[in-house]
Amino acid sequence: MRVLITASGIQNYIFAINAQSAGARLRGRSARLGLVIDYCLDCLCNTYPGRFDVVRNAGSRLEVEFPEPPADLAAFLSELRTRLDRFSKDDLRGQVWFAVASGESTQSMHYALALGKLTQGRAVLQTPAAGASISWNESAFLLSPNPERHLDKEAARKLPESQFGLALVRPESRYLWFSTEPSATGHAVGIVDSFAVLEKTPPAQGLAWALDDDAASVAKIGRKRLARYAPPCGDRLCDFDEIANRSSGARFLGVLKADLDNLGSTFAEFHPDKEGQKGAKELSERLQFLFTEELEHLLTQPFPHCYVVYSGGDDLFLLGPWDQILRFIDVFQRKLKQSVARWGHPQLALSAGFRLAHPKSPVRYLAEDVDAALEAAKAHTEGKDKPPHKDCISVFERVLRWDELHDGIEWADKLSVAVKGGMLSTGFLQRMQFYGNESRRFYEKHAIDGLRMVPLLQNDWSRNINQIGQTLRDELNRQVLPLLVQATEKGERMWCIMDFATRFTSYAVREGSSENGR
Repeated sequence: MRVLITASGIQNYIFAINAQSAGARLRGRSARLGLVIDYCLDCLCNTYPGRFDVVRNAGSRLEVEFPEPPADLAAFLSELRTRLDRFSKDDLRGQVWFAVASGESTQSMHYALALGKLTQGRAVLQTPAAGASISWNESAFLLSPNPERHLDKEAARKLPESQFGLALVRPESRYLWFSTEPSATGHAVGIVDSFAVLEKTPPAQGLAWALDDDAASVAKIGRKRLARYAPPCGDRLCDFDEIANRSSGARFLGVLKADLDNLGSTFAEFHPDKEGQKGAKELSERLQFLFTEELEHLLTQPFPHCYVVYSGGDDLFLLGPWDQILRFIDVFQRKLKQSVARWGHPQLALSAGFRLAHPKSPVRYLAEDVDAALEAAKAHTEGKDKPPHKDCISVFERVLRWDELHDGIEWADKLSVAVKGGMLSTGFLQRMQFYGNESRRFYEKHAIDGLRMVPLLQNDWSRNINQIGQTLRDELNRQVLPLLVQATEKGERMWCIMDFATRFTSYAVREGSSENGR
């Protein structure tokens, strides 16, 4: 028997905040949802010790296998879902709902999950009446007023989620602990009031994990892999405007969301026998390690001002200086590609969406914008009747394959040096962007008049190329121009690269100001 516990509407909860102490609160809220999944695992362990295997435990998803399902399992899961529903209504304001599903096979479990998501919150939103009928519980829809509108900066810093978020990123916080008992205030889940406690030494009771690599502590209380990094500013976490000010050139915030492609079909290929389940568990653990500890290691060395909102299992959400975010995801994608090939699963790929944002933008709008960018990447095709190719990133209103992003960043670095050295004008970059738009109209929308960019480009090139430094001029003449004037697949690829590179450069060389690049 397979059991799955997962959450829906995570972003509705994480990003439903104002700008006050947003850095610490996002960090705390994101980790809080993971604690709820840990609470569910603890309930299973206490009720059925040694009777199930954990197949996946990543982010907001817990999947376990019972070789011999207990007779009272259905009743236990129903009672657990009631507790989770009550927690969602009373403490998450209905922004996140947890689904609990079970089935004899993976297919039947996912079918039960789909049905469960159609009745999210039923335990608290509906009340059994006489006979078999169900009635809506109208009082369940009366939510308390949202305190956000009256929250000032000092009050926001004192919130439990802020205190937890700040404590979570401190290196001395080596152990994570929380009580699994219902709180004194009557909450359904015991982590509501205090979130969790982070300590330097292992706690004596409650549910606890080691957050470092101490072998002795791991053997004693277990290891929790968590991407918990956020850039500090003294005794607090950086606000968004402080993060944006670390950008090169224009002081914009970069927002990125990414997840793995083909993960579901990959897990479905594992046979249901013991060996197959062992392989599925091994892959899950490898991905969890990659999206937590390896990701954090890659992030904190050359990109210390980027912010991990959440990362684990198969997806991630990052905020940071716009140029650092793009450089980081280029490095991480290549690391992921090498890793999955080594594991024997090269079909796993990454799709991502990126957006530039003003640091004063409402947090929930940042999430909505980058969601749209990710969907654009996943839906992109190379022809009207072809399926989406995925394995790409939507950035600056274009969809690029990862090798195109990598080449584009390399070209942007060369162009930036030339602009700063007075060997290339920003006006030429802007005209290249116009030609890039025309090429896109031709290649993607089959607008024949888009080909006018060819004679315009050739004329512009002949008038300006001699003003560019010789080394860069030779590279452009040899590698770029011959492809840009050809209506070929290689020409289309080069237009994608150069359009991205010139836009990246335009932002990178823009002088920053207190108006964040406006």
